[in-house]
Amino acid sequence: EGVVDAAFTKKISIKPDIPSGKHTLTLSTVAAGRYAPVIADANLNVGQAISMLDIIVPRIALIPGKIELEGKLRSELGPVGGATINFRTGDSQIKLMTEEDGSFKGKMNLKMALNLIGSRNLKIQVTPQEPWNAPLSTTKNIIIINVVNSGIMILLILLFRRAYIPRAFRIRLLRHRRKRIKPKLSLVPDEPLPSY
Repeated sequence: EGVVDAAFTKKISIKPDIPSGKHTLTLSTVAAGRYAPVIADANLNVGQAISMLDIIVPRIALIPGKIELEGKLRSELGPVGGATINFRTGDSQIKLMTEEDGSFKGKMNLKMALNLIGSRNLKIQVTPQEPWNAPLSTTKNIIIINVVNSGIMILLILLFRRAYIPRAFRIRLLRHRRKRIKPKLSLVPDEPLPSY
């Protein structure tokens, strides 16, 4: 409520718990003197501002090791400060907070796993502090290389090559030599003696 002139500007605050969707804004004035009462309606669409995440994530990560996470969070209304960003992949997890300009930076430790090399999803969940900014959930793919398990596997392959392959090569070489050395028996056809 308020007293206004013929041309006016008025700000209306919207409660954070208002449901999203279409609402009706009603403006009404009471009768005053020679003027009759007036009622006017306008449609108002209430919704949350869409959050957008610009993030730099490495394509390849090593276990054990760290992933550097860096980026910026913004919405249709501008930078989103004070938001909580939760990163999770496998058993590793880290929570970061955005600065006033929406930027964030951090490192996530990768815990040991049994796999050698493979693709893994990095799940990202954004929870803004302000109720008018919409939450966000997304995933990024990272190629994970387990240095410890890969090193053990390479060592086993080298030991196998050193122990088994030379022996198999020697056996094959000896078989080949025996085949060459063996005399071949063949029958020579009889030829008639030349007559003089």
